[in-house]
Amino acid sequence: MSQENSNTLDLKEVGKRVMPSDFLDYRLYLIAIYEQLKAELDGFNYRKFGEAMGFGFGTLLHQICQGYRPLSQKSGQRVIKAMGLQGIQKEYLTSLISYGNAKKTKDHEAALEKLMALKRSLSPSVLDRDMIAYFSQWFHPAIRELVILEEFQNDPNWIADYLRPKISAEQAKESMELLERIGYITFDRNTKRFIQSTPRISSGHEVEGLGLLNYHHKILDLAKAALSDSESSERDFGAVTIGINPELLPKIKDRLHKFQVEIVDLADKESDPQSIYQLNLQLFPMTKQPNGQGNK
Repeated sequence: MSQENSNTLDLKEVGKRVMPSDFLDYRLYLIAIYEQLKAELDGFNYRKFGEAMGFGFGTLLHQICQGYRPLSQKSGQRVIKAMGLQGIQKEYLTSLISYGNAKKTKDHEAALEKLMALKRSLSPSVLDRDMIAYFSQWFHPAIRELVILEEFQNDPNWIADYLRPKISAEQAKESMELLERIGYITFDRNTKRFIQSTPRISSGHEVEGLGLLNYHHKILDLAKAALSDSESSERDFGAVTIGINPELLPKIKDRLHKFQVEIVDLADKESDPQSIYQLNLQLFPMTKQPNGQGNK
């Protein structure tokens, strides 16, 4: 930016670089806009930010960004107007607000499904859209693992009936087509059966974030159901509540990650797998964070 324009506020220009569809939290979207403007404009602060966004010369927008107040749909329209959002980006922010403010599970899930659909339509390639789809349903990874079983049958009805909980034959058929399309399974003409064509699945692809969010929601629902649907001899549940210094968090997450890799390595060495299991690891705060960090 040239010196003569260094103090010119152009929200619509920033809106071309910072888009709602890059975020899963409307607060992070607003903060990203603020940080961009603060880096470009001398003396820029939240009061000026609020005024530029149509919230007046007060602290309302700062309170929203810090999680003390929600962004209502009415206030969201001010952001849409100020940032010049149109089409899918406008619709995405509206859905993002619904998702962030949802109180009921059904409303939360409905908003998430809408975000998923919008994200898929924005994805630049078929592969990107398929990657989002892969992590959007719990049974896609499960079916990918299912093909390693000796008794596996390439029959949608068999697959649908074998999984717990059961899915429809149509879902099983579409899942197999998706897995083959993105190269996670391939048909071996010598053995006349499907095999895994990639050794492991990584969740590092940038378009997977939204799909992973939906995936974890559904996996947690399965975990709750397993408490009553599975025999105690088939499962293991454990939980511990601890007090820590936030500086310890990276070390704990690193150990959890290493443990997960260790379990996967152990399973990879198994020559005769006979069933598919799901291992979940969750770590989350149960109190407000120091200095308001991470609070909504």
